[in-house]
Amino acid sequence: MRKDQIDNQALIAAGLRQPMLDNALLTAFLAVVDCGSYTSAAKFLHRTQSAVSLQIRRLEESLNTQLFEFPRNHVVLSQNGLAFVEYARRLVALNREALASVDEGAMRGQIRIGSNNFYASNVLPPLLVEFSAMYPDVQLILTTGGQSTLAEGLGNRFDLIFNFYRETDCRGQILSRETLHWVEAPDQHIWRKDPVPVALMPKESLLREIMIESLGQLGRNWRMVYESHSLDATISAVAAGLAVTICVSSRLNLAGDTLCVLGKDAAASLPECVFAVERASGPTARPVIEFYNFMIQRLGTHDLAFP
Repeated sequence: MRKDQIDNQALIAAGLRQPMLDNALLTAFLAVVDCGSYTSAAKFLHRTQSAVSLQIRRLEESLNTQLFEFPRNHVVLSQNGLAFVEYARRLVALNREALASVDEGAMRGQIRIGSNNFYASNVLPPLLVEFSAMYPDVQLILTTGGQSTLAEGLGNRFDLIFNFYRETDCRGQILSRETLHWVEAPDQHIWRKDPVPVALMPKESLLREIMIESLGQLGRNWRMVYESHSLDATISAVAAGLAVTICVSSRLNLAGDTLCVLGKDAAASLPECVFAVERASGPTARPVIEFYNFMIQRLGTHDLAFP
């Protein structure tokens, strides 16, 4: 037997002696991490809480380490858990891609979609219904989040994302170009107040970052009087006369006469932005590719003013 064959056999034997990680245990672990509790993870997985707890213990025994800090009623990853979690995501994703790569029959599998709130609420729902009717065996899982949360999750938590970018920073396929506007309620003159009351999106939102930059460039004193993860809720607060905010042109078209656009001086400090769809790099399962192409085709002729 040649030396290279002996070396290969030794490597195979060494690999077989390593613990094999059960995909079901990894899935339970990620469910607890992402859901934030054993109870929520059990509901998500359609299992009992005790069954999920048992799976976590079995995974920890396989790894010979503690993945969560005690007490377990508060889900906090241990140092080893923090190091392991992204490997777990990659292993689960790779398992899904491996199964899809040899599936020569009907489209099956799961597509993990990340989206900002505007697209999730106003653009995607009818398209998700249409895709599901075409491929009923494909499970669509949609999670909303801010710009930075979506970008960080691509490839780990999400197979593809619908996100909002400055046009100069855009990655992925552009779906629409958006002009930004400072807006307030008609006849309320909120912008004239000093400091100006502002309605902000949360910290992970690009709109929040742009708003604060714009106020600084305009030399305006400001104070936050309202904060929400929902753009629709923020627009409602502004339309009621509580504050000013920034609105994308697509959302402004939906608001009708409930909002008043401020003048060119305010708009001069705002960058051009885009909505785009971005797919994770690396091997991609067929359902993800089909969904990505379907969305580009549909949204290429989609009027975002009237979704």
